[in-house]
Amino acid sequence: MTIPRAIREDMELEEGSILDFYYDDGLIVIRKKRTPLEIFESLAKRTEKRFKDMGLKKEDVPRIIKEIRDEERGS
Repeated sequence: MTIPRAIREDMELEEGSILDFYYDDGLIVIRKKRTPLEIFESLAKRTEKRFKDMGLKKEDVPRIIKEIRDEERGS
């Protein structure tokens, strides 16, 4: 399969890159297959941004977890 250069460059594809194809109702979606580490790093980056946007710091996390657990227990 030949993929146009502009698309290959935009998707950062190299020879041998593995792609996922999804088909639904006449539409084909092609995505570069990501490793589990790439998926984790992407999720971590989005989470870090969300925390920053909320004004939360790393040291706030244990306190927030405790508060949520206490709420669930009815404390």
